[in-house]
Amino acid sequence: MNLRFFASTMVVVAVAACGGKKDESNGRGGGTGVATGGGGGGTTAGGGAKGKWLAAAWKPTAVEVGDVKVKVDVPDGLPANDEYMLGKDWWVGVGVDITKGGFPGGPRLTLDRPRTETYADAEALARDVEPDAKRLDLIEIAKESLPGGRMRFVSATNGNRHLDVTVWIPLADPTKGVRCNAHWYAGSGETPANPPPPDTAIIDWLKKFCDSAQVTEAAAAPPPPAPPQ
Repeated sequence: MNLRFFASTMVVVAVAACGGKKDESNGRGGGTGVATGGGGGGTTAGGGAKGKWLAAAWKPTAVEVGDVKVKVDVPDGLPANDEYMLGKDWWVGVGVDITKGGFPGGPRLTLDRPRTETYADAEALARDVEPDAKRLDLIEIAKESLPGGRMRFVSATNGNRHLDVTVWIPLADPTKGVRCNAHWYAGSGETPANPPPPDTAIIDWLKKFCDSAQVTEAAAAPPPPAPPQ
């Protein structure tokens, strides 16, 4: 099971239990079940969302992700998800009440806090993202070693139901890194009997987010506690 998907789902459950607006996990690594209801465009890669986000300008953005500072380009107008506790997250579903039309289609872009992890190769990264390589709905598009020690795994499920780009960004300490994830959900709707092939235009757009992420420096450490009086 994809641990990140599990953690995100737990946040959703907690919010719903408290009576707040429901938030949707975007289904990273999660199976084929989808919510019914309008507002998504099915597996046409998010319907009108595609034109909106692929035409959006990219804004250079400086953030602190755990104990490192990162500069990354974020699409203009994509809201920050302040409820995400594992790093920095921008998501089309922020503030959406799913009881009034279903889950929205579009992007979710995330930088997870540095963690101790090592991958022998891109295949190992792929199996961490999606342990079951034999899922019938899974299409593995690319497993790549990139300059600077980065690794990238690109995948899709049910054609365009979920499109996913995950990049491992190593830090100066070789035992640590930042995981960048760029995900596109098609939105609520039925999956057709013959899903279309993965949308290469959206995949290239998702790659831009992780390609732009550059670690600049370690974040400032918190000041030491004041000595006892």
